[in-house]
Amino acid sequence: MSYLAIADCGSSKTEWAVVDETDGGVASRWITAGANPAVMSPGELSSALGEASETLRGHELTSLYFYGAGCLPHLKDGVSTILRELSGARDVEVESDLLGAARGLLGRRRGVACILGTGSNSCLYDGEAIIDNVPSLGFILGDEGSGSYLGKMLLSDYLKRQMPEELSRAFAARYGIDTATAVRMVYRSASPNRFLASFAPFIAEHLKDRYMEALVRNGFEAFLKRNVLAYDRAQEMPIAFCGGVACNFAVVLTDTASSLGFTMISIVHKPMDGLITYHMRQ
Repeated sequence: MSYLAIADCGSSKTEWAVVDETDGGVASRWITAGANPAVMSPGELSSALGEASETLRGHELTSLYFYGAGCLPHLKDGVSTILRELSGARDVEVESDLLGAARGLLGRRRGVACILGTGSNSCLYDGEAIIDNVPSLGFILGDEGSGSYLGKMLLSDYLKRQMPEELSRAFAARYGIDTATAVRMVYRSASPNRFLASFAPFIAEHLKDRYMEALVRNGFEAFLKRNVLAYDRAQEMPIAFCGGVACNFAVVLTDTASSLGFTMISIVHKPMDGLITYHMRQ
C-alpha cells in the first residue's frame, strides 16, 4: 500500500493526516506542536516537526504536502530537506498556509480564500495557485477582522471609556486590566497579537449586545473592504473562510459578506478535510 501525507502547520500547532492513495481512506490523523521557519532555526524546526516522524515513517509515503506559516520562498528548500529526512517521503512539496487554505476551501474552483484567526489574510486563487494577495501587514498595520484586531478595538474602547457601562464593568471584573498593563502587554510583550486576540471569547459571550455586534461587524467590513474588494471582480466569485474567528462569528460574517455583495460558499475551522479531497483528486 502507498500513502500520502498532508500537514497544515501554524505557529501554535500542526495538523497531520496520512491518506491511503488507493481509496482515500484516512489512515492516521493527529496534532503536534506548531512550527514557523521564518522565526525558528533549522534545529528548532527539525525538533518541532520531529514529533510526527514516527507516525509518518510508519507508512510508506510517496508524497508529503506541507502547508505552513512562515514558509517563505527562500526557506522552502530547507524545510523540504528537513521533512524528507523526517518522513522518508520520496516527494515533498512545501507551500504557504494561505495556499493550503485556498486549496482546502475552494478545491479547484477560482475564488477568494480568507483566513480569520488570530490574524487575517486573503488571496485570489485560480483553482491551483495564488494569483493575487493583498498583504495582511500584521496586527499594527492590518489584520482587519482578526481576533487581534477585534481585541485591539475592544481594549481601546474600554480604556478610552467608549464601551457601554455594563459591558465595561463585566470586562473589568473578568480581566482587571489597567492602562499600564495594557501598554506593557501590547508594546513590550513577545506576542501582543495573541494577547489582543485573547479577548475574543469575551466578545463572543456578549455578541447579542448591540455594541459588541457592531464592533464585530465593523471589523469584518474593514477586512472585506480593505482586502477582498481590492481583487479584480471579487464580488463575482465565491468566497470562503477558515479560522476560529470566522467560525465563532459565522452569522455576523455571513450577513456582512452578503450585505457587500459577496457569495459565501463555506466557513470552516480548519482546511484539512478539503485538502485531503483536493490531493486525492489530483
